[in-house]
Amino acid sequence: MSESLNAALIHAQSMHQQVCRNAFSKLDLSEGQPKILLRLYHNDGLLQKELSEKCGVKPATMTSLLTNMIFKGLVEKKEARVPGGKHGYQIFLTAKGRETAEQVAQIMNRIEDACFRDFSDKEKKRIIEYLGRIEDNLKDYH
Repeated sequence: MSESLNAALIHAQSMHQQVCRNAFSKLDLSEGQPKILLRLYHNDGLLQKELSEKCGVKPATMTSLLTNMIFKGLVEKKEARVPGGKHGYQIFLTAKGRETAEQVAQIMNRIEDACFRDFSDKEKKRIIEYLGRIEDNLKDYH
């Protein structure tokens, strides 16, 4: 058992990341790509800038991730007009991308089930609520 919140979060996050990395590498997905697939699965056609914001990824990193995903045939870009007459890109899943996103969702469900093994529904809800509160508290930390 960890002695502090920091240690507990670091150890849990590290183990979660390792499990996810192993599972997603079998789908030939790099870190960052699963969350993009899931976001588009639920909201296909987002502007690249919106996708970057919603995934918490810097724009340059998003460009790199998307370039690789286009090469793999998972997503496609379509030019779009954005407010102010500027140009942007909408990002869409391909058929292969949609299929892969469904696999990602299944994997995430299995990992979540493993994380919450031996927890009651009430405890699950509390943990998620507490982690959300910790995140909100840290948003204001300088």
